[in-house]
Amino acid sequence: MKPNLFKSLNWKTLPAAVAGFCLGVWACQGAEDVIKKSFQVEPGTLLVMEVDRGSIEVAPAGGNQVQIEVVRKVDRVSDSKAADIFSRHEVSFIQEGNEVRVKAQFNLTSSTIEQKAYKPTVSRFCRATRPRLAG
Repeated sequence: MKPNLFKSLNWKTLPAAVAGFCLGVWACQGAEDVIKKSFQVEPGTLLVMEVDRGSIEVAPAGGNQVQIEVVRKVDRVSDSKAADIFSRHEVSFIQEGNEVRVKAQFNLTSSTIEQKAYKPTVSRFCRATRPRLAG
């Protein structure tokens, strides 16, 4: 006969069981990391997004600035595991002449970043491109 879990719980053990369950769920909720960067640009500037995964949401803006927001999110991991995952995901921003380049690459063969979005807000002076990745 299989033991019945509910019969083994009583008023003394039930609060500890519920607290343990809630603590386990809370401890592994996940984490989010946001990186923001902005650049002054001139007419004809090219925005290049070389990113390994995620969506890119481009929004127009006035003035002569490009503002970039990278949102990274992991689910069902502890804060320390999330920090380790984020540290292995390299994001760089480079401005050279009339080009602003965003590069992002995960440094492991198997990635656990589940969601990522790139949200550049670009000046009316900018053109945007995402190069095709070989593969």
